Amino acid sequence: MVREKMRWVLFEVIGDSLEEKELIQSIRRTLFELFGTFGASKVFFRIVEYDQDKGLGILRTNLEGLSLLRIAFFFLRKIGSKRILINDLLVSGTIAALKGKMGRIRTWRERLSFLNSIA
Repeated sequence: MVREKMRWVLFEVIGDSLEEKELIQSIRRTLFELFGTFGASKVFFRIVEYDQDKGLGILRTNLEGLSLLRIAFFFLRKIGSKRILINDLLVSGTIAALKGKMGRIRTWRERLSFLNSIA
């Protein structure tokens, strides 16, 4: 049996603060709403790290489900009364490469704070 290829995704939650459990449930619910049971069953993901204060996280997913997960990020705009936006910042084949590139990535929060400081 061939081992399935995995991808590591650095993502940012923009908007209201969310707990990890809320985020996981919302992503799963959105996958089921968009793709049904069959489509959602193709996506295996696990949040490895999540910083609620910064809104940054790393998740691991299978290669086949990566595009479906990105689509779910796009359509997920509200969780309960909280308005959010999930932005996938970087995708990598290994977590070491992802963490190596993290220092060069500017999040939307950093960009907005920079624009507010010069305005």
